[in-house]
Amino acid sequence: MAHLVIEILTEEVPFLEHKNQKTATEAFFKNLGFEVVVDSSPCILRIEAPNLPNTIETPAKHIKGPRENIDLKTVEAFAKRCETSARNLKIENGFYAFTKPASSTGIKEFLEGGVIKNLFEAICKGFSKTMIWNETSAKWIRPITAISITLKNTVIAFEYAGLKSGLPKGLQLGEQKRIDIIKSSIKEIEEKEGVTSISAEKLIRE
Repeated sequence: MAHLVIEILTEEVPFLEHKNQKTATEAFFKNLGFEVVVDSSPCILRIEAPNLPNTIETPAKHIKGPRENIDLKTVEAFAKRCETSARNLKIENGFYAFTKPASSTGIKEFLEGGVIKNLFEAICKGFSKTMIWNETSAKWIRPITAISITLKNTVIAFEYAGLKSGLPKGLQLGEQKRIDIIKSSIKEIEEKEGVTSISAEKLIRE
């Protein structure tokens, strides 16, 4: 089995957005059929999938296309969607069709082939609002300052907002920074939920 660990460090994730990023992450991996443990703190989103298969087996898939007497442009568009050429299509009962053969992909290649990129996009869509902070036009709840994605202690190649994934750097903040973030979260909850400082702090600790 393969062990995947993803750590995303941001300047700050507002307290009320913790649930959004956690929910979006869990839903994304559930759709892939993988179990994950998600830990969301004021500045770090940590995702751990300890039991990924070493290979991803994709069964053969039969795809039905447009009618036989359709224009060439439509046929070519269908072939492109099937990741093949028009000459490889068959006609079955008056319709174009294609059967994608079964395939096997290593977990590392599977993740680097677009899964991590789709994960970041899914998390971003889960936020109630996002921002752009540099020339890459990448979006997130707050500026990302570091990304670590490892599989069996091997770095998964990925780049987002101009940052390349690397080995974990002990994504820890100074105590004063943590205190400032907690105070900011308490103030946000007080204003939005209409509760006292004590109640807001209790919500954070829970």
